[in-house]
Amino acid sequence: MGYIGEGINLTRSAVETSKEEFFDTYYGQSSSEPTVDPNGNPITDGDLYYDTSEDALKIRVNGEWLSLRTATTGYQQFTATNGQTTFTVSGSYTPGFVLVTLNGVVLADGDYDDSSGTSIVLTEGAATDDILGVYIFDTFSVADTVPSTGGTFTGPVVFDGDISIADKIVHSSDTNTAIRFPANDTVTVETAGSEAMRIDSSGNVLVGTTSPTPSSGSVNSPGVAISSGSFGGLISATRSGGAVAEFNRKSNEGGIVDLRKDGSTVGSIGIESSGFYLDGEPAHSGIRFGSGAVTPRFNGSADDGGINLGNSSERWENLYLSGGVYLGGTGSANYLDDYETGTWTPVLGGVSGCFGGITGINTIAHANYVKIGSIVYLSCILSLDGSITNSEGVIRFNGIPFAISLNSVLSASRHFATGICQIYESHGGLDADIASAGLNNSTEVIIYRGTVNGTSSFDSLHFSMTYITSE
Repeated sequence: MGYIGEGINLTRSAVETSKEEFFDTYYGQSSSEPTVDPNGNPITDGDLYYDTSEDALKIRVNGEWLSLRTATTGYQQFTATNGQTTFTVSGSYTPGFVLVTLNGVVLADGDYDDSSGTSIVLTEGAATDDILGVYIFDTFSVADTVPSTGGTFTGPVVFDGDISIADKIVHSSDTNTAIRFPANDTVTVETAGSEAMRIDSSGNVLVGTTSPTPSSGSVNSPGVAISSGSFGGLISATRSGGAVAEFNRKSNEGGIVDLRKDGSTVGSIGIESSGFYLDGEPAHSGIRFGSGAVTPRFNGSADDGGINLGNSSERWENLYLSGGVYLGGTGSANYLDDYETGTWTPVLGGVSGCFGGITGINTIAHANYVKIGSIVYLSCILSLDGSITNSEGVIRFNGIPFAISLNSVLSASRHFATGICQIYESHGGLDADIASAGLNNSTEVIIYRGTVNGTSSFDSLHFSMTYITSE
């Protein structure tokens, strides 16, 4: 009997050992992921438990609990006959991807052979009415996981949660290109090992600069900034030796840049077939730069005769023109191409009659002219050497600034102009209306005096005249 007791004790010990080893591997059911095995030992890879909250069998792989999916054939159960060893499943399975139980106990790999892919063959025959269970799983590979020490994904990866990165994301084949997180609330993009773009803690997008105002006087360095912090809404750009901004409208014509104030349009820059234009806000003027002309616009369209250049209280200073001006119309009759003022120097020419005693010019005063288009106005005050007698006569002067036009012909030999001459003596005077004329299209003025009753010894001429010139 002593031997029987010893045998029973040995059997009990073996059973306890087997039970402990079994529960070291299969933990049974649990509604949450275990942190130690049922014996209180650390969890090891390959251990199993059934998660009742997910209704799934899970296996420990690389320190993580992974859910084992059953195949479409799922779980199959068999009732054994006495000594039965072979159990053929419905369908097929992948060897190594089955879990076999006998009367609820998970069999070890050495207790059966699953190499055929269609049948489970027990090493020892089952007893009558034993229940054999076969769990058939889809294939999976531990190689599809990446250990915490690092690894490589060869295909797309989807993350449903956050990714925590200590410093940067680096391109695998271009290691000096990266997305970095150099400081709190800051993201940078690096190319060729240098920072190319930054989003700073204020939300400013900075390209080629670390300042939100690269065009300010204190910075004044190349770069582009789109600011949302204290400079919110500001776009600031600086470039050395080239255009700072380009705006390109394709296809049809129209606005290229719209300018707005509080959401309302206050101006626009655009293009139409006749040229580039700048427009003000609605019902305001604009300007178009056409081919050989700068023309007015109003309310977004070309305008004719409705726009002023300045006004009574806001005037331009000087107008410099190399050509003429059309005043009051657009025809040739409205064209004024010249306006000029200046001085001229009378030169004594021939004398006769009452002027025969004049030997020269003593002084010249106020010898001025005004030329408006083809009309010339002359004026002059002369003090003469000698005296003018009380009779008719002629005196000639050369030196007028513009030749008299042939269009003023009144006879075959003279080109008359009109004017008035006053003849004075030194201490008093006599006024006389005298016609003034030019001769032979030259720069000669003729003053003709008719017979006048009165005293003689006049010595001063005050005269003015108007004539037409072709110059």
